[in-house]
Amino acid sequence: MNKRILLVLFVLFVTTACSGRFGELTRVDVQHVTPGEDNTGVDMITDADSIQTIRDVMKEIQWEDKNASMVRKADVRAVYYYEQEEDMPERLVEYDIWFTDKPVFAVIMSEEEGRRYGVLRPEHGGILRDMFVK
Repeated sequence: MNKRILLVLFVLFVTTACSGRFGELTRVDVQHVTPGEDNTGVDMITDADSIQTIRDVMKEIQWEDKNASMVRKADVRAVYYYEQEEDMPERLVEYDIWFTDKPVFAVIMSEEEGRRYGVLRPEHGGILRDMFVK
């Protein structure tokens, strides 16, 4: 009986720990921003390996709760879809992302509390750019 209770508690702990702050990331829509145009279409990322890579990269962002502005438009607008509970609407979190060269790193901005401005180091910024910029 005690083993079953421990097993249930362990499963609940792992499920909660892996679900993250907003729930389980299930999809990312990437809109490529082109100067002078509203958008250039949307790519949808749903495969498990890519979603896991995005999760891993997002953990590496160094976030600050400050407002910032950039001189140029973002390279990419990414909408992250988080499933919080089954049969409930997904939570959407929108990020504007700028990529730079030499070395490649990313600047990420959002409107969410506590995570308004973030920077990704070159080793992770390059991964995200390769996934998002075609």
